[in-house]
Amino acid sequence: MSQTILHTDVVIIGGGLVGATFALDLARHGVRCIIVDKENPDLFTTDERVTAVSYGNRLYFEELGVWEHLSPQASSIQDIKFFEADSPWGIFYHKKDIPWAEALAYMVDNQLIRKTLKSLVQSHENITWISGKTMDRSIQKPAGVDVTLDDETMISAKLLVGAEGRNSLVRDQMHVKTYDWSYPQHAIVFQITHAEDHKQLAYELFFPEGPLAVLPMLEKDGKPRSAVIWMRSVESAQELMAKDESQFIQELSSIFPYYHDLALSSKRQCYPISAKIAKNVVGQRSVIIGDAAHVVHPVAGQGVNVGWRDAKELAATLARVHNLGIDLGMQTHLKDYERSRMKDTLGVLAMTDGLTRLFSNNSRILYWMRNTGLGITNRITPLKRFFMRKAMGL
Repeated sequence: MSQTILHTDVVIIGGGLVGATFALDLARHGVRCIIVDKENPDLFTTDERVTAVSYGNRLYFEELGVWEHLSPQASSIQDIKFFEADSPWGIFYHKKDIPWAEALAYMVDNQLIRKTLKSLVQSHENITWISGKTMDRSIQKPAGVDVTLDDETMISAKLLVGAEGRNSLVRDQMHVKTYDWSYPQHAIVFQITHAEDHKQLAYELFFPEGPLAVLPMLEKDGKPRSAVIWMRSVESAQELMAKDESQFIQELSSIFPYYHDLALSSKRQCYPISAKIAKNVVGQRSVIIGDAAHVVHPVAGQGVNVGWRDAKELAATLARVHNLGIDLGMQTHLKDYERSRMKDTLGVLAMTDGLTRLFSNNSRILYWMRNTGLGITNRITPLKRFFMRKAMGL
């Protein structure tokens, strides 16, 4: 039986939040793409997580024609309270401090984002979606790259892009060195309803065991709803997951007294927390983006937002090259992309790692230093606006 051979400009391994967005951006510039994703898109309904979409990426989604499908079910974050539990000091971000922005960020269900991207990708004439398949191997050549799938289908392209997450096969085949570390924490992710209106306010509280984020969502069954990311020590997280619903909510209420009549409105999911960064994101006719290139601590909700910024900049780089008729896989422009993204990636990694290490301890000296710093920053409006713009992805 003869081997199936497909031809395209760019082959993307991974059709998740970053890979599918990247494909949409490339396709609108006339670049042909093939997405290879191991998951069946009909199973996306099993994803109960939510994503904080930064204001900057909301603008990006508007460019791509994605936001109009998300906005009716997106809950805006107008204000953020960022403080340490039992401390009178903190940073309070208010949307009114940046009046030209409609919100600081938006909370959107992952299911909705993935279904929207799937629909737009599968209907685009410049994109082919292959689901339920994985990459077996790739061979880089002077004039292109040949990617062979696990069913022996071969895809011939100018560039291979790995967007398949932290366990990236593309990254492994590029022989890229990574720096990895784990945190002594697990994240428990779930949703709650409560009696009080959240008034589009997000909380980021810090405790010695780890931060607690409570983020405003749209109502559910007529009740105010919030998404929760609760980070605790590994042992504590396991104990919390073993508690029944009543005990679990009682424990949450004891450290988060700002809402009353809390009730679980979703399953609880528990994840280990780690970080990773690739020394290089560009190889011979290969690039990695999103979690394949970097994984950061979930504090401040920056992870996938950094991945979308990867997608936007790489797509813009390749679109310019494509319009000039230059080979998409040439190292010159790919290395330019790598250098331009490194500053943002390292900055976010340093910020999330630094916040976690600064607050996740019982040091009285650090307690005084960090809370004094928060209080001073909150009073210096230009400095506070600088941090707000960074958090908004601007």
